Amino acid sequence: MLGVCDSSDDELFTTGTLTLTKGRHITVKDQSVAIISKDLAERNNLHIGDFITTHAYNSEEEEFTGKEISVQIIGMFTPNTGEQFGEAITDYDKIQNRIFVDLQTAVESDGGKINYGFSAVNVTVDDPQNMKQIIADVKALPIIDWTAFIVDVSNEVYEKAAAPLSTLNELVTTLLAVIIVVSVVILALILTLWTKTRIHEIGVFLSVGIRKSAIIGQYLVEVLLIAVFAFGLSYLYLIALDFPT
Repeated sequence: MLGVCDSSDDELFTTGTLTLTKGRHITVKDQSVAIISKDLAERNNLHIGDFITTHAYNSEEEEFTGKEISVQIIGMFTPNTGEQFGEAITDYDKIQNRIFVDLQTAVESDGGKINYGFSAVNVTVDDPQNMKQIIADVKALPIIDWTAFIVDVSNEVYEKAAAPLSTLNELVTTLLAVIIVVSVVILALILTLWTKTRIHEIGVFLSVGIRKSAIIGQYLVEVLLIAVFAFGLSYLYLIALDFPT
């Protein structure tokens, strides 16, 4: 049995080694409850709401006491990893035989005694991108003797999830750059062709005494008006798609 305050924060669940498939997790408010493996439940014909009973064990005298401890099954998990072929693992170490119970039940099963203190502290991070700052804040805690403890970062799940997103981001950035370059070239060709079709109009303007700067300014205003209209429609389209602008 493994005593937990909140099973959803246990490393086996947060890393994806185990997945809760039925029922719910153990919380800090629960007492006399347990989460077992789906395989163990099927082999023993157990269901959500059933009770299982064990005896308290006196670790000092290394013997079971007569006190019975009954816990109710509130959840079942399925392991996402298994033993390799030919790997020798005792029944005690099989993950299918792991039983999660609330902390109070774990204390009672160990003779009602608890050793105060901790050999490790697990810190759950909401945003792994701020890992360096969080580590710096933890190391700044004066209540921890850092000559006896080290910080171990376990972000394998985040790295696995972030890798394809990073690749996708690079692909999107590359495609966006290519699209911008191609669009600029096409737009330049269109404007060049558009200007050539108005050569006769330019000649008429020059013949009546209109300056070249005024003619060029008129064409720029026309292009800017089209650009404002196009960008306005694009912005409204992104808003309609609920796209971050």
